[in-house]
Amino acid sequence: MVFLCEMKMHANNLTHIQNLCRIGCLAVSSKGRSGGLAMMWFMGFYGHEDPNIRNRSWDILKRVGRFVREDWIDEFRDVLEELALVDIKTDRGWFTWVNNREGNDLVKGRLDRFVMSANAISNFPFIATNVIRQAKSDHDEVIMDTMGRKPREDLKDPRIFFKFDAC
Repeated sequence: MVFLCEMKMHANNLTHIQNLCRIGCLAVSSKGRSGGLAMMWFMGFYGHEDPNIRNRSWDILKRVGRFVREDWIDEFRDVLEELALVDIKTDRGWFTWVNNREGNDLVKGRLDRFVMSANAISNFPFIATNVIRQAKSDHDEVIMDTMGRKPREDLKDPRIFFKFDAC
């Protein structure tokens, strides 16, 4: 999934990319030189949570796979390059999915990412992203904080604190 905010363009300008890559797209046009949103998705899939019927999910994915061209990942990379989008690396955590198995059967993957215009990154010097473990899911949450790395102004040297407790 790709989410673009402040894209400063008319929603119709995304039609070329949408048709080229055969992706879904919802967009809101900008007003003048401000605003504009777009959410684009290439393929999203989440298997059934019940392991007893999860094989039905895999059958659906196999049927979809027959209609998807093999080079769609290359096209996705081309769009990222054309739009000058870069991957925002996470500060804490890396993997966003784990299969919850043990030993050699354990598999972890980084499925979710934030991408941003290379030019826009300079406007957010304190940006931070973190992976937050979800206890009841095999899929973790990724949170972006645009002020996450901003130095705190109220930090004081802990050596000068004096605490007294009268008991």
